[in-house]
Parts: sequence; C-alpha cells; structure tokens
Amino acid sequence: MNTAGFFPSRVPHGARVWLWWVGMSTLGWFLGYWASFILIEVLLMGSPLAVVGMAVFYMLTGAAVGLMQWWVLSVHYPSPVHRWRWWVPAGIVGIGLPVALYALIWGDPLYDLRWLPAIALGGALVGVLQQRILRHWVARSWWWVPASTVGWTLGPLVYLALFTVVWPPWGPSPAYALPLTLVLPGLTLALVTASAIIWLLRRPARPTSSPVT
Repeated sequence: MNTAGFFPSRVPHGARVWLWWVGMSTLGWFLGYWASFILIEVLLMGSPLAVVGMAVFYMLTGAAVGLMQWWVLSVHYPSPVHRWRWWVPAGIVGIGLPVALYALIWGDPLYDLRWLPAIALGGALVGVLQQRILRHWVARSWWWVPASTVGWTLGPLVYLALFTVVWPPWGPSPAYALPLTLVLPGLTLALVTASAIIWLLRRPARPTSSPVT
C-alpha cells in the first residue's frame, strides 16, 4: 500500500470537508426517512413484509447516508476511489442486518427504546465494515467503530426523545416540530461522524512500497 500523494500533512480544507460531511449526511438521513416512509406506507402497509418495516427504514437510511458520505470522500479524496465504492454497501448491511434480525425474531413493535440495542449493534457493524476500508489509508482506523456506534445510536435516540418527550404524538406540537424531528437525528449522526472522520484523515497510514489494487 502506498499512501504517498493521497494524504498531505494536513487534511486540505478540513473545515470545508467537515461542513460537507455534516450537510450531506444530514441530507442522507432526511432522504432515507422519506424514501422509507413512502415505501412502507404505500407499498408494504398491510402486507406480510410490513413486519420488517423498521429494517426497511434503516436499510434505506443507511444507503442514503452512506451514499452522501461516499460522495464527500470520493470528491475530496479521489485517489483511492475504488476503495470508497464499498462504503455504501457497508452502511446498508451494517445497520440493516441487526435491525432486520430483531424484527424477524421479535416482530416490529412500536418505535421505542426496545430498538436501541439492535440499532447500536447496527452502528457498530457499520463501523467495523467501514473500518475495513479506512484501515488501508488512515492510522488508528479502529476509532471509527466507536464513532459509528455512538453516531448511529444518538441519532435515533434524539428522534425518540423528540417524538415521545418534547412533542408527544398525543399532544399539540408546533409547526416546526416535524421538520426538526426529521433533521435533528441525522444532524446528530453527522456531527459525531464528521468530527471522527476529519480526525482520522489527519492521521494517514504509514506508507509502504506495495500498492493496493
């Protein structure tokens, strides 16, 4: 593996990359939410597949967030662009598999705290799979695993807090409640992972003479 020429001594335009990561990851969550909402409410409602509705939500959200993050990585760090191509599948499988297994075993209960262990496990699995990509290019890549776990856990936790504590569905809520509920969870995930990815990209892996193919 040869990282020479891929990473400079410092991340170029680090603040800009951080902002792009935050914005695109938040957008990915928003798009994934609406795509899954349309799919579940229009196509799956009343069908046997409705039992895995939460898994569909997280698979689509993982795909959308992963796609947005892939775009940021491939635009700002294009040299190993062939490595980034696995970023999106890692997001889909990582977050989707544990939630799907939970839904198949325990059914699809209301979206409450019972989902958090499966979601946290999914965030950890996303981190492990994406760390397998990062390890070729950054040192201490294993830090991505706890960052992904925390990000993917805090995001849904914010969603639950907003929908059950701040603006419970059985009470009145202001007009801005829904937009904030759709944006803040993704923003939470984005802030955690953006800080982690910039920190990691500032620590390139030690260059070797053997190129990665």
